[in-house]
Amino acid sequence: MGEGRTCMEWLREVWSISSLDQIQQFSVILWNLWKERCNHLFNNRKIDEDQIIPEAIGWLQAFLEAQDPPISSYVAQNQQRSSSASSGWIPPPEGTFKLNSDAGVLNQTGVGFGCVIRDWEGKFCGVMAKKERGSCRPIEAEAKAIVMGLCEANRRGLGPLMVESDCQLLIGKLENGETNFSELGVCCEDIKKLARCN
Repeated sequence: MGEGRTCMEWLREVWSISSLDQIQQFSVILWNLWKERCNHLFNNRKIDEDQIIPEAIGWLQAFLEAQDPPISSYVAQNQQRSSSASSGWIPPPEGTFKLNSDAGVLNQTGVGFGCVIRDWEGKFCGVMAKKERGSCRPIEAEAKAIVMGLCEANRRGLGPLMVESDCQLLIGKLENGETNFSELGVCCEDIKKLARCN
């Protein structure tokens, strides 16, 4: 670091000469080092030095994958919806319900997801939230949130129904007609089947 410099000064200098990719990797590796340190100190968990960097890079890749911009045809078809989404919730057409969902990987052993169903006037018709043990990729958690919401909408007889998600990669996969037998592929097929029930 050099004499007379604080850690923050050193970080600012490193970040000023680093690319965004390098900064993201550096940050997530530091976070994982801190997490492993805390697990060692407070949970007596052995630190596996060989896994700290690959695990951190894997989490970063999963996060970035879930943030990918939508495919170009999806952007063209939904430009108005995307620009209005940043300004707040937009009601569906009269007589239609809207399902908004979201999910997140809570830690190494948990996933949380939830959804809200509202009518064309903005009235809440259903709110669901769930936490599951285990881990999955963020896109799979997003898909599970939509499945949960569609099941609830079908149970309550709410339809026709629009589905809105901030996971553009998932929307692209749903619009793609490919059959895929991964966990994500199975969730996508469930979404398509449940959507037809509405």
